Amino acid sequence: MKWMLLCMVCLLTACDPSRKGVVEGRLPAASFDGEQLYLVPLRDARAENVDSVQVKDGRFRFEKTLGEPQIFILRMRPLLRLQVQELLVVVEPGATATVVLGAPSSGGGTALNDSLQLWKENMGRTPEYNYAFVKNNRRNVVGKFVYSMIKGSLTPEQTELLNMPE
Repeated sequence: MKWMLLCMVCLLTACDPSRKGVVEGRLPAASFDGEQLYLVPLRDARAENVDSVQVKDGRFRFEKTLGEPQIFILRMRPLLRLQVQELLVVVEPGATATVVLGAPSSGGGTALNDSLQLWKENMGRTPEYNYAFVKNNRRNVVGKFVYSMIKGSLTPEQTELLNMPE
């Protein structure tokens, strides 16, 4: 009896729609129909945890069950990367990210993806911009990612004020 109850709890948890993150998007031309698009984890990517879909009618959709927001890379086969820029996208449980892949690619549709897109558009501005961005996002996956990218450009005082975990 306990075994059946445990199995039911596991099944209900696995099917919980609030844990499913969705990435929907489109490509600039029907010439990409039939091509594979890959959703690759930014951290610890292995063949077993890379997802793929086939582009149909210039559109695609990924669904991932996650416990917390995670950053992924959307990419196509190497030859097509000359026409379709890779894109960082945050897959969030219970939310749908919307993306447009092309040259350039862009993402949005959720607060974290909007934030990541804003940083990508402004990342070359100033070290002060990067510091302020991380300070405002230090408790989410985007802030932690940006911090890992820019921590070498921060002053020791800024690093101490941010108090980010290593």
